[in-house]
Amino acid sequence: GSLGAFEHALLPWSDGPGFFSSSLGPLLDTTGTPYTYAPPFTGAEPYAGLLLDSALAQLSAPASGLAGGYVINVNGTLSDGLGNVLGTVQRMFLLVAIQEEAFAPALASGTIQLMSGQAQVTGPHELSLEPGQSFCFQAEFFDPDSADVITLGSDAATILPGATFTSTPGDTATASICWTAPPGTLGRLHFRIDAR
Repeated sequence: GSLGAFEHALLPWSDGPGFFSSSLGPLLDTTGTPYTYAPPFTGAEPYAGLLLDSALAQLSAPASGLAGGYVINVNGTLSDGLGNVLGTVQRMFLLVAIQEEAFAPALASGTIQLMSGQAQVTGPHELSLEPGQSFCFQAEFFDPDSADVITLGSDAATILPGATFTSTPGDTATASICWTAPPGTLGRLHFRIDAR
């Protein structure tokens, strides 16, 4: 996939057009000394398969590289129409490659199931109850990739004082929530179940 792009430009100069060319190169310290790269990486290839199209000034890299943080240095040279160097610039980019193999849990999952107590289910993710009434329910979360393990978290115990939240991780993760509404409880209370 493309990591991003920056543009080259033909610039008008009194003695002819100028051209900005770019190349990958080692990162230099303030004295001009190249930093040492950990093998197998080099200044010319700080990320496996990284390519710089100097005509388009565009970086691209395969998605199959190693996960981690990479500092990429691009050297730019501005020349006049006669090939004389007018100036140089060095730009560093931080490339962060992450593993994106997991799928998010299915959006249709997490509905109220196995409801018990006096509360009334009023929607797939909503229920209604009066002060002093209680409920217990389960919500299941599914992952399209059977090798992934979903873990669950919730702010239910904070939003619903005295509530219990338990969860069982897995390809199908199950949350169990129970609560008794204290006397004087009024209004709409919203809590989250986070599936990761």
